[in-house]
Amino acid sequence: MHHYFPLPTMSIASLPVEVLLRIFECASDAIENDEGAKTIFRLAGLCRDWRALLLDYPPAWSTICLAHPVATELMLQRSKTAPITIRLDLRGCVYPEAEQQASMARRALERALTRTRELVVIVGARTPAQSVRGVVEMLRGPAPLALETLELIAYSQSRARPTYTITPDNLAQVSQLTTLSLHDTLLDEADGLLAAHCTSLVHLKLRAIQGLSLPASLDIIAAAQGTLETLEIDSLELSNELNNTLTGPIHLSALRELSLLGIESPITHTSHATLLEYIAHPQNTRITIRVRARTAALHVLNAQATLTTYLAARRYEFQSVLLGPTDMGLRLRCWPGREELDLYNVAGDPPALLDLQVSHASDASLRTTASVLSSLAKASNVATVGRAVVAPIDEAIPWARVLVRMPNLIELSVNDHKSLRNLRHACMVSSDPNRNNVYMPAELASAGAPFLANLTTLSVYGLDLTTTGSEESYSDHAELATFMGSLPRRLQKLRVYHCNMRAGDCESLAALVENAHVAWDGIENGAASLPNSTPSTVAEAAGAQEHAVPLLGTAEREERWRKALLQVQVMNFEKDGWTVVPTGNPQAPVHVAIHFGPFPEQLGLTQAVDG
Repeated sequence: MHHYFPLPTMSIASLPVEVLLRIFECASDAIENDEGAKTIFRLAGLCRDWRALLLDYPPAWSTICLAHPVATELMLQRSKTAPITIRLDLRGCVYPEAEQQASMARRALERALTRTRELVVIVGARTPAQSVRGVVEMLRGPAPLALETLELIAYSQSRARPTYTITPDNLAQVSQLTTLSLHDTLLDEADGLLAAHCTSLVHLKLRAIQGLSLPASLDIIAAAQGTLETLEIDSLELSNELNNTLTGPIHLSALRELSLLGIESPITHTSHATLLEYIAHPQNTRITIRVRARTAALHVLNAQATLTTYLAARRYEFQSVLLGPTDMGLRLRCWPGREELDLYNVAGDPPALLDLQVSHASDASLRTTASVLSSLAKASNVATVGRAVVAPIDEAIPWARVLVRMPNLIELSVNDHKSLRNLRHACMVSSDPNRNNVYMPAELASAGAPFLANLTTLSVYGLDLTTTGSEESYSDHAELATFMGSLPRRLQKLRVYHCNMRAGDCESLAALVENAHVAWDGIENGAASLPNSTPSTVAEAAGAQEHAVPLLGTAEREERWRKALLQVQVMNFEKDGWTVVPTGNPQAPVHVAIHFGPFPEQLGLTQAVDG
């Protein structure tokens, strides 16, 4: 029985003024569709007292609305001398709407340039570039600027000329930036001047920058080496090689996240991947690397030395990985602990310590993608991994080559029949190279050990494991049985979640498992309830309820499951609509784990029933 005790309540009118003002300030921070500004205007119209408070509290009006000239003017007046934020989001806007909002942004900067703390400009593929160029030109003047955040963001770089241009005049009065994001920007003789404004930089994102040299980029990073927390470099071609003046690596002691995106492979000396040779950071820095392979596998692998050397030097000891698809490629995320995450990790909690993504261009093959990712995985020392989860992947991609780099793998979770069939191909090719063309024997060669030599626990999801009504040779049941039979050693445990299966099907699979140990959620038509890949449904099924079956199938923490699982060794048992009817030799019972929810005792099941 749950007891609920009402909390003491108080009228909103009795809240301290300081609390009310803080609420107002937080409400004004909403930036999407000017929701913050709309909320503040609504609050100011609710009652006389709140209006008086708001009109005398400039920070509540500091995020300037550009949707209407009257609103812009009122917020500039009411913010008084407080630092302001100007956010010009022109995604989806076309002429003349884009020009109208840009004009109001220029007017606001003209009126309050010296107290503008944040300037954010965002354009989309359809935004007229001329609408925003004049906004950046406003960053000049005789008085020092209070600018701390400068974000010039472009979601499309398919233009004849860069979206933004920064000149020395635009930087002359800028003091110390804490956040700098530049997309599709031309640094017109200004690359050597940025470092002077970055000694307090916390967040740096550079994407598709023109006119930036390797020495200048290192100067920017070095200037912020004591404060930089996030560094993201994307699709960058550095204009010239480094002169040999750098005496040692740049130590980024505060760095929490490092992202190198848009790396074109093969890697050349002008690639931003070469920055890795000149920086050092803490071991727990989260790293994301995205590579786009463009040429034949051998050529690509020979040009990965920059990345593989860097990853090998990290000396990782990972325990868990999640392998899944991306657009035109593969993604491998790695954790140092034995994590229990939802299948797609849509919530990103906990975030992976290492996130490797490889896609292929039209002139590269699917095999190239797997080759590059396998090479990067090997350099990252995934040999220590004991647990792997595989999301649904196109069976034509030879992704099992990545698992070859994990000789100590003992737990594997597989979702859907395509991934299962791919694994079966990988296991069978070692014994019969002519069985399929997905893998070649050399691709699955591992130092001194067969493929999946130490696998003891297999979890499967989304399969139709029924045998009646399907051709045995093409069924998921046959695929699973063949795969299990082809493993170098007998499985110690099979877990079946969200699959179609009946007691008889369970028994036949149990014959392939050590001590017939099969853990089953007890749902005969479970494939119909398999959560799809949308973030809301996956996250809800995986983590919103304590009793939800983990989508990874890695419930090794027996204490957590003791209240939710019932070990049944009885030949005929039925309770509240749940039925398990294993048949066969009573001396060799099938072990079936039935998931009843968080409180089995509510169903009258307080202990295991021994038949």
